[in-house]
Amino acid sequence: MSTRSLLSSLLLLTLLVDCCCAECSAIQEGCYCRRKYIFTTYIFCEGLGHSSGVPHFKKTNETYQSIYFTKGTQIDTIHDGAFENIRVATISMQGIGLRSILPGAFRGLENHLEELHLQDNDLTVFPIEALQGLVRLRYLGLENNFLQVLPDEGLLGVPNLEYFVAFNNEIHDVHPGFFGKTFQLHGIHLSNNRITQLNERTFWMQNKLIDLELSGNHLSNISEGLFWNLPRLARLDISNCTITELPLKSFYYAYKLAYLDLSYNQI
Repeated sequence: MSTRSLLSSLLLLTLLVDCCCAECSAIQEGCYCRRKYIFTTYIFCEGLGHSSGVPHFKKTNETYQSIYFTKGTQIDTIHDGAFENIRVATISMQGIGLRSILPGAFRGLENHLEELHLQDNDLTVFPIEALQGLVRLRYLGLENNFLQVLPDEGLLGVPNLEYFVAFNNEIHDVHPGFFGKTFQLHGIHLSNNRITQLNERTFWMQNKLIDLELSGNHLSNISEGLFWNLPRLARLDISNCTITELPLKSFYYAYKLAYLDLSYNQI
């Protein structure tokens, strides 16, 4: 093999194989950094056992793609300023027994955080205060928790959110203004909750909404204007909702609706 070919092969391995990060913010045992493709760095925290809060991270000049909490880690609370020493685009804290999120949990990430994965935990209260100012957040995953209420202006602090995922909770109350200040939503997933009614203003002004999933709730009656003002809606699932009546004009303005699931209802 020529010297040039050997150098090319070594460069390819450098791009494809994980390597340790030279400057890592993770200082607690069980947390470590990995770098892929030279410019993309991740933090992994595993086997931390039971802790009341998020481990401490030191401040560096590194920008991280993601931080993952996995494998034998249980964290009760995301405390104020938990991530203020790091810059990270994605936080994944799924299945770690999380119970509460303090108002300043994501302080310092206002212009960095793009995805927040909090599914498969024990959250009962929607973290409205903790989300304030996260102007770059595009994805919020809260499925498989125990949320009960989606409050007024709940998404006010995340104006550029594109996907809101909260299926398999215990949501029984969706305030008409919950989605009212967020106009970039492409997908709303609220299947398998305990919702019995939705105000016809709930989804108003969601001009970019494409996918709406409401299956497995108890929406026996659908108000005539619930799906109005959704000009880009392409997929709607309201199956298994015990619906007994559906107004003729429910989809009057749904010009791009291509998929509609009404199965397992009582129409």
